[in-house]
Amino acid sequence: YNYYSDKSKIFDALFTHTLDELMTELEAIVNAEASPKEKIYRYLEKTYEAAESKRGIWDEVYRRNLTRTIAERHQDARGKVFQLDPQARSFKTMQRLIAQAKEAEGLHYPPAMEQRLARLLLDAIASMTAFAPQEKKQNLRFLRKIVDVLLTAPCESE
Repeated sequence: YNYYSDKSKIFDALFTHTLDELMTELEAIVNAEASPKEKIYRYLEKTYEAAESKRGIWDEVYRRNLTRTIAERHQDARGKVFQLDPQARSFKTMQRLIAQAKEAEGLHYPPAMEQRLARLLLDAIASMTAFAPQEKKQNLRFLRKIVDVLLTAPCESE
């Protein structure tokens, strides 16, 4: 690892590259021609697959988020400054998709509900891939059911 000053810099470079690839794939889903709910389904499936196939990276995303170091600023080997903020990007994108689906379904409930649903779905992926990894099909079906129920029936106001 002559190019990097230590092993943590190698990990940060790998971490950033992997998350940039995932976010590019997720943005393609967001920009695709599909209904808002279908975009959510695809987004959840791609995120689930990433969590499943890159378990160590996914665990690190959550570890950094839980210890609040996710907002630390880092500098990559090319000198480009970036925010190690993949979960926040993913969260905001999911929240935006939920808002679009809510609008398409004619639902009216507070943005706080969108935030809760986005967090619930992304946290569920982390939990399911860790505790029931052999049940991918059932896990994704369950996530779709959550989306269907919560984005079909009106929620009570806060």
